[in-house]
Amino acid sequence: MLGGSRWGERLWRSTVWGVLALLVVVITGLPAAADGTGPEAWQQFRRKVLFSDVLLAAPAQFPTTAARIAILRQMQRTEIDGPSGFWRIQAIAFLDPPAPTAGLALRATDVTDPRNPHMVRLFELTAMRGDKEVSIDDLVLTAAMGFEAGHRYEMTVERHEDTPETDVLGAGLPGAVPAGKRDVYAKGVVTLR
Repeated sequence: MLGGSRWGERLWRSTVWGVLALLVVVITGLPAAADGTGPEAWQQFRRKVLFSDVLLAAPAQFPTTAARIAILRQMQRTEIDGPSGFWRIQAIAFLDPPAPTAGLALRATDVTDPRNPHMVRLFELTAMRGDKEVSIDDLVLTAAMGFEAGHRYEMTVERHEDTPETDVLGAGLPGAVPAGKRDVYAKGVVTLR
């Protein structure tokens, strides 16, 4: 398995789970009316950001909501492996309350040292007003952006300010919103390996 490396083993395992999930969808072939778009998934994961190292299928691609919940639990990762300071993350955020505006952002904060958390990057997200879920596909994090292997990052989905300031790296920073006063709709923590 790719030289027996830890990264190779995780890639292999994730690929197998992804193929199994796809097979469940293809074999059952249930119509869209019986798909995984029910509110149960949102109730299970509300206010959470789930991370994976493989692309997560759209809700309508699952035969039932229970099947979607089971696959999301199996695909969920707390650690993402990345060779050479490069990490590709797939994520889904379950927003509570639903998005009040289309202007959302994903804030990455290094929480490795709980006494000294610091923001690393702010990414703009595309959402529609009223969305309860936001897919974050192919989020690429690099060492050049300030991310480090072995560090833990809290990812929060929050309201994005209309006129963000810009730091040296070009990441939008929320102008006048103090850290403790932000509107946070979902969060999760992931470790980069």
